[in-house]
Amino acid sequence: MGGQDLIGFLEALRAWGRRHGCADRIDSFIAKVDGDLAVSAELNPAGLTTGGAV
Repeated sequence: MGGQDLIGFLEALRAWGRRHGCADRIDSFIAKVDGDLAVSAELNPAGLTTGGAV
């Protein structure tokens, strides 16, 4: 699975969370999943952060 696929997964997960009443917590959840799976790190090998925005 490529980095763009994982970004798509995180975006779908974010949309799902917002549809199901989790808008107040979904961004921190996405940041945690992103960090644990190193999605942004894979797309940004220099180690620059995306601020949790995917």
